[in-house]
Amino acid sequence: MDRINGADVFDIGGGRRGFRSQNAMAGINGTEVTDKFLNDVQEEIIAVLDEAEIVPSPDDQKQLYKAIAQNSQSGKWNYAVASGTPNALTATFTPQIFTYHTGITIHVRIGADNTDEASLAVDGLAALPILTMRGQPLVRGDLPAGGVCTFICTGDAWLFTGLVQSEVPIIGSPTLWVRTDGNDENDGLENTSDRALATITEALARLGRYTLVGDGAFIRLGIPGTYQAPGGIAGVNGLITIMGDAASPASYIASDISVPFGNALFTTSGRIKVLGMMLHSTRASVVPLGAYSGGNTAVEDVIIQTTVPTNTLVSSSYNSTVSLGDGCNLRGAAAVGIEARSGTVTISGAVSWSNGAAYSTCNIRCLAGGRVVTTGAGSASGSATGVRYAASQCSVITTNGGGVNFFPGSVAGSADATSSYS
Repeated sequence: MDRINGADVFDIGGGRRGFRSQNAMAGINGTEVTDKFLNDVQEEIIAVLDEAEIVPSPDDQKQLYKAIAQNSQSGKWNYAVASGTPNALTATFTPQIFTYHTGITIHVRIGADNTDEASLAVDGLAALPILTMRGQPLVRGDLPAGGVCTFICTGDAWLFTGLVQSEVPIIGSPTLWVRTDGNDENDGLENTSDRALATITEALARLGRYTLVGDGAFIRLGIPGTYQAPGGIAGVNGLITIMGDAASPASYIASDISVPFGNALFTTSGRIKVLGMMLHSTRASVVPLGAYSGGNTAVEDVIIQTTVPTNTLVSSSYNSTVSLGDGCNLRGAAAVGIEARSGTVTISGAVSWSNGAAYSTCNIRCLAGGRVVTTGAGSASGSATGVRYAASQCSVITTNGGGVNFFPGSVAGSADATSSYS
């Protein structure tokens, strides 16, 4: 529709064509109202009624008002079904959005879960990133398939209104599956290659959304193989159990294949239990099993081994606890078998030493107030070469009456004047 363009149009300001009244006495003609102009006005109004599916009536003078209200209330002007890809969405609106004005609010039905950060391009305009209301990029699953998401335009981004999926805590006790032939894009909910995850690290990240209850969460290794060890585990809000197979722990290996330093399995907060696995380090200064800064790690039916003879096998430091339960086995050569440095290691089950266990420093080392405690069910068996134990700097080693030869070794152990062994 255009402004009036008949004879004797009048400039009403700013170059805008408008109307003027006839003044016959002054010889001023009125503006000619053309049939085209009147038809244009009529059809513009009727188009709004048609959009609202309202039949024109000569007896209702509020039909335009009703049509505008109904069209607006229906939401169809700012609703669209997403196209494009899961992470690069597109959407087409009617009427068309010609520019990104700050404050535009749209509703988009999502076709597939996003797998990473996401963007949205509207009506052929440039793609803008989709962010949380806190201005953070989306993560996998924040745009749920089949969901209708509301976005507000800031001019340079779309803000997701409300909480995204990753910001909503889930209360439960989930089980996630990990397989060497899995994929970290999967959901991890079944022990199949097309559902299981590929890494323990990704499974731990998924559990960050949960408030764990009951027995906590379980990460299960679905098939034998060598898995990437998770390295540092922090932010645990409940008990997490990582499981291989107690009947065949040597077949389920967590190795430091991508951990350049630190520990192969290293709890920095919360509680972790490991069952039926081998924890294996192949790099210098990588401890297969440890806990740090208040962490709590308990293991059963676990083989602990390193191929680097200068490494320590088990470490607990800075007010943390490691518990070695039934079926734990320390193998091969290392500098130290078990070290408690301002932390506690508990021998709570039948622990054995084998496969050429040899220690260049000592088997059991306590220092800086550390404690190695043997409970009533704890025992030590097998053989090793090297010093049995060394306690210093106000440390404590207890054997539950096992005596000076309780821990395997070929050289007598010692405790300084500030420490005790019993």
